[in-house]
Amino acid sequence: MRRLLPVALMSRHVSSSARITGRINEKIRTGHPAAELAFLQHALWGLDHYPDYLRRWQDKDVETLESALEAVLAKVRAQRLDARRECDAMAAKHPEALDALRDAATWRVDDVVSPRVAKALGWAPGAGIADALRQPPKTNGFWGLLSEPEDDVYSLDLFRPDFCAAIIAASDAAAEDDGHPRPRANLDVLGVGWLADLLLIVAEQVAAAAWPRETLVDAAGARAPLDWRHAYVLRYAPSGRDSLVPHTDDSEVTVNVGLVARESFAGGDLLLGGVRGQPDLEEDVAITPDLGVATFHLGRRLHAVDKVLEGERRVLICWCRSMNGVRSRVCPCCWMNRRDNGDARDCVCGDAWNS
Repeated sequence: MRRLLPVALMSRHVSSSARITGRINEKIRTGHPAAELAFLQHALWGLDHYPDYLRRWQDKDVETLESALEAVLAKVRAQRLDARRECDAMAAKHPEALDALRDAATWRVDDVVSPRVAKALGWAPGAGIADALRQPPKTNGFWGLLSEPEDDVYSLDLFRPDFCAAIIAASDAAAEDDGHPRPRANLDVLGVGWLADLLLIVAEQVAAAAWPRETLVDAAGARAPLDWRHAYVLRYAPSGRDSLVPHTDDSEVTVNVGLVARESFAGGDLLLGGVRGQPDLEEDVAITPDLGVATFHLGRRLHAVDKVLEGERRVLICWCRSMNGVRSRVCPCCWMNRRDNGDARDCVCGDAWNS
């Protein structure tokens, strides 16, 4: 195990009967019916690759396909409408703590990130964070900032403590209509997309240093960058959501930033298992989030959150994807199972079938 730079992050190996292993089928857990994904994917493949593909089908089968596609389109439109309504409703709210975080122009670099991160990105400490985000970051120097608390899991001191408090205050100010705090506060919904952009910039630097092939490398040897993000604030407490079941994320790289000191809650460790497509670990790994420290792991690494016994566990999560890299060249099945270590060049969505 490589020890790069010491960061005050607690980790330990754990053994239990509830190991983070195997395949996870959320539909079994939630009771949702299985979708006809294979049918739809075969149909879309045929439409894309064969001329006059549906002339080979019976009309009743074409009608079934048409109904299935219309049902999917109806779901897309409904979810898009719900998302727009949520954003519009939030934009009409102006609590002081939330407005303070929304305006990136009021924040300086040294108010937000640690001095070492600012230096590695080439950001002047007294510069405005909005101006810093508009300039291309440096593309080296991050490897020396990283600690490796466990094999292939990386950490760095990212955010200032006062800035972490501001994130929590903004999230709490964006309460539900009934006054209860949001268990999951989407930064784009809150109007704080600039913070998600910052996390993507940092994650891209870490991914380039730690996992250069995770987003795929083209025939010319060029690495595809992380280019998409989804960030949100989570709250875990004994009264409410107190844990999270084993799962993998819909991301190439996941960022997990502690927003409170580890002494302020008991339990709530981040439990890490193996990576899809690789052998299971002999022991799971437990990492305790800490104030301002960002932990980076592969999105397809199995993980869970242990039960919070007291206090509040507050974290900022960011999923990062390479939409123009691996997501444009590997099908969901090859991606989920990380076939050939994620570089499934014979995938039907890849170059072998689409050149």
